[in-house]
Amino acid sequence: MTDYNKISKQEQIKFVKRDGYNIQYIKNPSIEVQIAAIKQYSLSIRFIDDPCQEAQLMAIKRNVYNIRKIAKPSEAAQMLVVNSLISINLYSDSYLFSAITDKKCIDKYNKHKNIFEVL
Repeated sequence: MTDYNKISKQEQIKFVKRDGYNIQYIKNPSIEVQIAAIKQYSLSIRFIDDPCQEAQLMAIKRNVYNIRKIAKPSEAAQMLVVNSLISINLYSDSYLFSAITDKKCIDKYNKHKNIFEVL
């Protein structure tokens, strides 16, 4: 059986380009490997223990619900979700909003939510 942690970065990229889920076999993938996996299939973010911000943002841009698959989303990732919710006036999605923990993001969301409720 191949140890995918011991193959070159280029081989790891080829491996995840074949199937983004293959990233689950690579511990501590490089940024390039993370990005290649997310490009192939955005839900593969769930197999990355500590995804880089770029991978987080890419996964969320492809599907906003991917934030639920990130253990510790960055402030930028959370803000991207908040901005997406605001842009479509979707304030009742508690499942999605429960992934938001950053105070600045929560405050922005609540401010816009309150404005929307008044309208």
